[in-house]
This record gives sequence, C-alpha cells and structure tokens, in this order.
Amino acid sequence: MLIALSGGADSVALLLMMHERGEAEAAAHCNFHLRGEESNRDEQFVRDLCQKLGVRLFVKHFNTEEEAQRTGESIEMAARRLRYDWFEALRKAHGFSNVAVAHHRDDNAETILLNLVRGTGLRGLTGMESERPGVVRPLLNLSRRDILNYLQARHQPFVTDSTNADTHFRRNKLRHEVLPLLAEMNPNVVRTLNDMGERLRGVERIYRYGVNCLLKQLTVSPDNHADVLRLKLPELKQTPAPDTLLFEVLSGYGFTPAQAEQALHMGVGAFMESAAYCLTRQANLLCVAAKPQPFEPLTLPALPTEAVWKHSRLLFRCSDGRQCITFTLMPRSCLTAIPRSRSTVALDADSLCGNLVVRRPLNADRFQPFGMRGTKLLSDLLTDRHYSRIDKLHALVVTDDEGIVWVVNERPAARCAITDSTRHVLLVSTEAEDAPGSSKCSSDCSSEL
Repeated sequence: MLIALSGGADSVALLLMMHERGEAEAAAHCNFHLRGEESNRDEQFVRDLCQKLGVRLFVKHFNTEEEAQRTGESIEMAARRLRYDWFEALRKAHGFSNVAVAHHRDDNAETILLNLVRGTGLRGLTGMESERPGVVRPLLNLSRRDILNYLQARHQPFVTDSTNADTHFRRNKLRHEVLPLLAEMNPNVVRTLNDMGERLRGVERIYRYGVNCLLKQLTVSPDNHADVLRLKLPELKQTPAPDTLLFEVLSGYGFTPAQAEQALHMGVGAFMESAAYCLTRQANLLCVAAKPQPFEPLTLPALPTEAVWKHSRLLFRCSDGRQCITFTLMPRSCLTAIPRSRSTVALDADSLCGNLVVRRPLNADRFQPFGMRGTKLLSDLLTDRHYSRIDKLHALVVTDDEGIVWVVNERPAARCAITDSTRHVLLVSTEAEDAPGSSKCSSDCSSEL
C-alpha cells in the first residue's frame, strides 16, 4: 500500500499504523512550494521519518501557483488534482494495491458541512467513503483526538501546517469557528454528522435505485445514431417530482438545475446546450445527444484519370467518429444495380467538378435534390425529413467545386445522377462506427487491382 504522507499528525499516524501492520510498502510526499521554507521543512521531515522506518519514499515537486493560473482553478483545487493524479500514476506504475490517505472523522464532518453550505445535494451529505477505486481511508472511524493521543503515546513528533490556522479558508473557518459553536449545542456533533452521513449513504442508494427504475419506464430507445437518451415527456411530468428527476438525469450530461427546470417546459424544437451535450424537444420526447465532434472539412484526393484506374477500383474512407464514409470509384460496367438505400448512393463521376469535400452543412447551402424541380435550401430539406436541431448538427454533406453532390444518408444532387451516358461511377456508402463518439477523423486511400 502507498501512504500519502504530508508530515502532519494525521498522515504520520497513518504511516506508523500501516508500518506496524506491515502494510506500508512506500510513502509519497508532495512539495507544492506554497509555504516557502516551511514546505522544504516538511519534505525533510518526511525524508528523515521514512529513512528511520525503512520505508521507501517518493517525492514530487509542483509549481502549484503556475498550474492554477494555467487551468483557472483555485490553488486548493489545483493542488488536490495534482496530488491525486500523481498518486494514481505511482500506484499503477509500481503495482500498489491502493493509496491510503489520512482523512478522519473530523475531516468527514467538515466535508459534510462544506457540502451542505455549497448545496451539493444528497450525495454531498453522505460525506467521504472509506474506499473508492484505488484509494482507501483507514482512519475514517477515528477522531482527531484519537490520532493525537496515538502519536503522544509513541512520542512521535509531526509538523504543523501554519495555514491550517488561517480562517480565510472555508474548511479552517468551519473547523475553528463553526464546529465549536455547533458543539455547544451538541457535544457529539462530529459523531452525529458522521452517523448521519452513513445513514444518508443508504438513503442515496435507495434513491438511485428508484431513479433508475423510473428511467426504465421513461426511456425510449434512440432511433438514430446521434441521440444518447430519449425521455417520454408526458410520463415524466406524471412522476412525483419531475423537476428533481429530470435534473438527476441531465446533471450526468452537464446540465444545470435551471436548465433542467427549463427543459421540463420547453416547446417543440427548443434547444439548449451543456459543455459536451445538447438537448432538444421533439414532439413528446426530450432528446439528449453528444455535441458533434470537431470535424474540419476533409478534402479527398482528386479523382484519377481513366488511364490511371481503368482496370482498378479506387477506395477512400473517412470518419467523423459516428460513421465511416467509403468512396469507391469504378467503371459503369461494374455497377450491377443502382442502390436504393439511404446509406449508399451512386454518382456520375464524370459530372463531378474538382475536389470532393466532406463537411458539415452551412446555413447558405442550396442545391437541386434528385427528383425535385428547382433548388432547395438544405436546412429546409432536412426539416422536411424531420431532422431535429441535434440531427442537423451531426449531418454531413459531400460537395465538389460546384456545391453539394450528396447529403449523406439522404438525397444526391440531380446533376450527379446516373444516366445512360454515364461511363464512370463514384459509389459512396456509410456505416456506423464501432465506437461512436470518437473525435478522431481518419482517412486512407488505396487501389484494389
């Protein structure tokens, strides 16, 4: 087991306990360089302690302030992320079963109160778990006083972080000012908060079970590749707390409580976004889909002359992460039948002008679809085909120098239709990717003899 060792009372006690049990394989210390010489003092202390105990020590130096400026995080959040990322990297690299951290009962009480103040909801009020993947908290059932008594009995020194007394930090303010006031009302407030957190953990499991049961009744299987979730809105509104239920679902996709409340009453066609997902209403359904991955217009190699491919087929494949598009160039005589499915189109290759490009639709896109008189805005065509706003975001078109030649999985342009005089055919087909949601765009070009 890898012991997270700051040099403070809690982590020193943890190291000694695990060492006595023969479970302290190594220790890890972070020097965040936030307290000047005091940070270096802490590092030297843990080096001396581990040398005395014969415990292997890993030390990592971080420029925490620079990292916080780079990411926009608070210094506390940046330090926490850097610490746990490094611990996990060490755990995997050296095969440690877990990283042991020294949180105790008082820390857990503070966390519950902090989460209450932040309004984090039911899960936040459950506090810390004794273990999660890769991390364990062996001291969670001990109080701060228990730990200090343990160290005193062994005459074991430790270092003190001077910033722990600074009540400008919210946790310190709770520790030094709020909890003592609460203790006047309830001398056992720390234990009470821990017991409450444990009970609420069970309540939260029951709650999650109920949410999942309701979701099974409300969910409709997606009928396209874009949607990740479709909810029956009328049935949702009949649940005991529809706004709460909807937020529990949408929060997993990054939507806020205000957006969840708005979504419950949004009109048909309305649209909203989170960082990575979009939500729209289609008839009586609320549909969630991942935002389209970045897809730069992809230019295909120029079609070869007849002399180059007279006795071969040219293959070209590209992907937007959701579907793979395959282009096959062949003599007209090799096409036994004109395809009739939406996923495959045969184009008159000789009618194509310049380079072919695969891209997302533009607002001004207009073309003459096969089987129609005159031109039509692409957006109108997609609306006529009952595309939602989410579907439109994921749409692709193939164009040449004159404009659209095929709306992928929909209509080809009339000017590219196969005729009796067609000599060469470009067959374009799509198939769903095995791993939808990938942002990687790839292409390869080869000839088949």
